Amino acid sequence: MRRLPLLLLPLALACETTNDRVNKDDPNAEITIKPDELEPMANFVLETNRLLVAEFVRIQCSAQFFEQQMGYTRDPNLVLRTPVEVLPDGTRVVVLKSVHGQETNIDPDTLPRVYFGSSGLQIRAYKEMRIYLKQARDRERPLFLKVEAKSEREDATLWVSGREQMKKPSILIESALLWSEEKERYIHKSAVD
Repeated sequence: MRRLPLLLLPLALACETTNDRVNKDDPNAEITIKPDELEPMANFVLETNRLLVAEFVRIQCSAQFFEQQMGYTRDPNLVLRTPVEVLPDGTRVVVLKSVHGQETNIDPDTLPRVYFGSSGLQIRAYKEMRIYLKQARDRERPLFLKVEAKSEREDATLWVSGREQMKKPSILIESALLWSEEKERYIHKSAVD
């Protein structure tokens, strides 16, 4: 079993001994996410071997946690990385564009690529990938990942552990930690569609 560190985010209450771990009235309080709350999300994103390939990909995620788990691989002769743009809300945007110009028989290793963990989710784009690293501000949903992949034809493809799972014009992968009042803890919700 993988050990995960206690994650403290600069948003919510750090006290774990009370039922009020999510203090909605104090926007400057810290969030405490326990390792057992984070583990299902880490398994879903960092340890489940998925490969998603499409023409255009948009990744939105909380910079906390995901930025340190994310890696980029690109050949600078074949993939252009634009300078980081900072939006008014603090979101940083990274754009990776394929510039090889080849329309068929494209070597997937030459595509813009983002990966999470050493054996987790891997994403490649034939044309363009936009990554939005958002600063977490929602105590009830402090960590999230949303990947939208689209192709003009039916060739956005998702493989899981080397087997094709789906092929269609658009594929959506979502993962988030959400506060559960009923359970008084963060729970993981995910979807692949």
